[in-house]
Amino acid sequence: MLSQVHLSCFALSYLVAFGCDALRIVRQNVTALRWVVLAFTVGGLVAHSAWLLVRSQADGLPPIVRSGQDWLLVLAWLGAVLSLVLQLTHPRLPNGVFLLTPVLGLIGASLFASEGPSSAMASEVMRRWGMLHASTLLIGIGCVFAATVSALMYLLHFRRIRSHTPSMAWLKLPSLEQLSAINRWMITAAVPLLTVGMISGFVLIRQSPGSQEMRPVTWTDPTIVATLLVWTVMVLVLGRMLLARRQSGRALAQLTFLSGCFLVITVLSPMLLAEGGAIDTFHGGSNQRPAAGGGDTE
Repeated sequence: MLSQVHLSCFALSYLVAFGCDALRIVRQNVTALRWVVLAFTVGGLVAHSAWLLVRSQADGLPPIVRSGQDWLLVLAWLGAVLSLVLQLTHPRLPNGVFLLTPVLGLIGASLFASEGPSSAMASEVMRRWGMLHASTLLIGIGCVFAATVSALMYLLHFRRIRSHTPSMAWLKLPSLEQLSAINRWMITAAVPLLTVGMISGFVLIRQSPGSQEMRPVTWTDPTIVATLLVWTVMVLVLGRMLLARRQSGRALAQLTFLSGCFLVITVLSPMLLAEGGAIDTFHGGSNQRPAAGGGDTE
């Protein structure tokens, strides 16, 4: 039964939930639409979980270390869970519109990422460090995405208050204080998580096999360079937040939003370009060296 679940099942469920939540905003919080949003979000999460479970059981690898595609889908799964929780706890807010948008974007990006299992995780030691590396980066990047979404909501709310026009009165959002607090907490959590993920990645580089069958990990790997850039940007954002005591919530929201856009470019681009063959990265495929002469091996 679970093997019949296809990626399009949960993608379409999330898309319907997003559309109904957007329609609910226009029609001023129709109760029936809220239940439709909840139903399709739950249905999408069930199918999404089943998809990840089947893929994991097929190769005996956890989704977060199995492949680039699965890693992106786990990140999308976390976003969908957060969207469901907020729909249940804050039913009047259009959480689905803001949170399901990056979820759908991650699912779309996963279609272009590598789906082959990583043979580099065959050994127990590599798998343990790989789990630590992938999980901390996953949650850390998830925190950055959450901070970016809260920053976008802050900027929209600030513009509505500042303009004194009823054009956006239909859009219900949390208070500026709440959004600013969420933004700050997410940034504070993201930096140590990304730091642990980066350090564990360095350990993986030292322990990665360099045999003829395996592609060795190098310090100049595009994904590693991108992670370093993201970590540096988030450290700078955190430093500015802690040192600039009088920094306004709007300035922090603008900085966070730009940082989130930078993260999308630097993290997703190496995965997608590697699958298309534009760049060579350890994170872009099954980590196998091509056979000599380009031919098939027995």
